[in-house]
Amino acid sequence: MRIAVAGAGAMGCRFGSMLHRSGQSVILIDRWRNHIEAIQTNGLRVIHEGGTSTYRLEAVTDFTTVGVADLVMVFTKAMHTQAVVEQALPIMGPHTQVLTLQNGLGNLEAVTSYVPRERVIVGVTNFGTELVAPGVIRALGSGETVMMSAHGQITEALQQICGMMNEAGLHVSIEPDVMSIVWKKVAFNAVYNPLAALTRLKASDIGGYERFDELVNGILDEIVTVAKAEQVDIEKEDIIAAIQGVLDPAMSGEHLTSMLQDVLAQRATEIAFLNGAIVDKAGKYGIAVPYNTLLTHLIRMLESTYEKRIEVLH
Repeated sequence: MRIAVAGAGAMGCRFGSMLHRSGQSVILIDRWRNHIEAIQTNGLRVIHEGGTSTYRLEAVTDFTTVGVADLVMVFTKAMHTQAVVEQALPIMGPHTQVLTLQNGLGNLEAVTSYVPRERVIVGVTNFGTELVAPGVIRALGSGETVMMSAHGQITEALQQICGMMNEAGLHVSIEPDVMSIVWKKVAFNAVYNPLAALTRLKASDIGGYERFDELVNGILDEIVTVAKAEQVDIEKEDIIAAIQGVLDPAMSGEHLTSMLQDVLAQRATEIAFLNGAIVDKAGKYGIAVPYNTLLTHLIRMLESTYEKRIEVLH
């Protein structure tokens, strides 16, 4: 299968390398020239528990050089989804499937504004990966992936892609109620990402605050209420269990959340597609969400004042 990975950051490179290793034809596409040139010159280096492996994958910065793909996997940041899908249209034929496993709300809507729902697959994954340097990623343990056709039917194409990904070790299952899982991951990230970014703490250290549970409950109560208004049922207890799991250093180790990595690198974050999306949806129903509103404002304040940050005492 010819697979184009649109957005070859940490996760795109991990999925791409695993699919390449299993024998699939994979091409990585990303606008970060230094990263792509490093892969072209030295291969993609993947640091893992057993050492370091190098994979010689195709890598380009321009969609127009790729040719038609059987599967386009969208791994770009949520704020770039619409632009990237539009740029990827030349590599999509009448039977090309598009898979989004991205974080946040709004990615499915961005993809289906260009691609028919019957050719779109949506899902989530909990594989952990970090981008160490141009052309180098760190694979953190294993993970699982769930997905479903956006139009709600289990198609032959979906089953074929699921089987192909399982052969690559991506532990994929088909889940008809995938949107509830998408919302659960949004809720999880809406707690951990902004709190880590604001405190600059590792994932495993955030829970050390004595009133952490109070914070978590306040954030999640609002998200569960908004989800129900959107006719999506999620259980707060399930999300809290996932959060408690990450508090274990044995599970998350030295992992830095993606939003913290963005803040440290002074990049735009995905806050608009996490807590910000909750605030926007709450507004449609007249639901008050003060915790999520405050977190959204604080992260946006950070983003808009990077160059003015005080790092040391004078």
